[in-house]
Amino acid sequence: MITEAQIATPREEAALKDEERSFVKGAFSLTLCSIIAQVVNYGIHVGVGRFLAPSAYGSFAIIVATFSIIETVLRWGLAKSVAFHVARDKAGAKQILKKSLRLQTVYAVICFSVFYGLSDRVAVILGDPGLSSYLRAGAFFIVAFAFVPVYGGFLNGVGAFRKQGAMGVIRSLVTLSFVVTLLAYGFEIYSVIIAYTASTLAATVYGFWASRAAPGTAKIPVQTKHIVAFGLPLFVSSLATSLLMRMDLFMIQSILTDRVLTGLYASACALIKAPYFLSLGTGLVLFRRVAQLRAKSPAAARDFISKTLYYYLLGLAPIPFILSAFAEPILDLVYGQDYLLAAPALSILSFCFALMILQEVLMSAIAGLGRPRWSMVFGLALLPVQFVLVRQGIVAMQLTGAALATTACWGIGTLLGVIYLVRQGYLVLPKWKTFLRVGIASGASYYVALWGSPSGFWLIAFAPFIYLLYFALVRLMGEISAGQVNSFVVNFLPARSRHLIGLGA
Repeated sequence: MITEAQIATPREEAALKDEERSFVKGAFSLTLCSIIAQVVNYGIHVGVGRFLAPSAYGSFAIIVATFSIIETVLRWGLAKSVAFHVARDKAGAKQILKKSLRLQTVYAVICFSVFYGLSDRVAVILGDPGLSSYLRAGAFFIVAFAFVPVYGGFLNGVGAFRKQGAMGVIRSLVTLSFVVTLLAYGFEIYSVIIAYTASTLAATVYGFWASRAAPGTAKIPVQTKHIVAFGLPLFVSSLATSLLMRMDLFMIQSILTDRVLTGLYASACALIKAPYFLSLGTGLVLFRRVAQLRAKSPAAARDFISKTLYYYLLGLAPIPFILSAFAEPILDLVYGQDYLLAAPALSILSFCFALMILQEVLMSAIAGLGRPRWSMVFGLALLPVQFVLVRQGIVAMQLTGAALATTACWGIGTLLGVIYLVRQGYLVLPKWKTFLRVGIASGASYYVALWGSPSGFWLIAFAPFIYLLYFALVRLMGEISAGQVNSFVVNFLPARSRHLIGLGA
């Protein structure tokens, strides 16, 4: 709990503001790189979806989801553990990097052996033995990806956010080039495996180059057991989150054993999960920022977490309503008419998208406070809940039921995170009037979207217009003041930009 003695002095507050600007710049850099990477990934998903039939696209989605699980297993909380220890003692960065690379080598060899040996069994569990050859070939992705989390965590810890983001951009661009080339030569699903493996190797090479100038004299030597002790709870938490994100898709394939239905649901998932991944870059910077603030001023950590969650709530609120209203036009525009049957599931998963981002913010804050075990507990507690809900949902309503169950599960996770931070004194919730104003403006956005009913490329222009209309309504209701806008500009924009728009001193 926070005490009165822990309130920051004016000098500390000034230093915190400077560091806050650094946080925003770092978050902006990572988010910009994430946008580039996700635009490329969107292009891959859309291109493959249009190139292949829904049944083949279902196999593509299963392979990509499997790679995502492998990434989580290989990260095992190592990226955040490395970032945490490097941020605390940059002088010992080289030592931490070397120990982490040695540790990861042993772990990757074990993971490769286990996954390669169990590929046939996994394919049977998924209800499609034909996937076994793809899974065996995909095992080599483990070797390629092994050192990516080590270099990514190191670059985050030293504050090299642009280089960290560049690793993701390089992966996406190389993946795109390989997928396009190999699909043209008729490789189909194997093109995905080759592309993901080659692009990850390219990112690893860049990470090695970007991390070569690490300082090497530690103030307090970090032992391997400390890296593991901090990273293990984060690994369990990340693995639980990764399974929560993909359990519905795996269960649809396993229970319904219909590649077409799997492909339809995968299209809806891709449309809401790709924007979610844009929030992960900010989450990494948020984690590092909270870790720093907690050591200096717990009161400042509380204010920072509260402010961050408020702005996320304000910015995210209308998006599910807009996406839900535009579900059919979006699917028609992106994937084509063969995927329109996924529209009801997409309408529901639009709300899951916002809850996923809010839960990521909350869990990053909890881990940054030095309490990764609670993130692990919440993730593990949600797994059986989602399994039961999704199973019942699929049996009762197929794709729509799975979407409802998944959304409900992420809602529970978000609520648990809020309750924990409030009880620990690290989160102050907005007033009830804020929720009322945001709710009214979001509801109005939904009905305007239904009234407009744009299609095709008009949708691209109309959706941002509705989003701006939402902010205009919130501003008219007094939720956003001119002073808040000016304060944001003064605190977070460079002086040259402030003078250009005529705000700030």
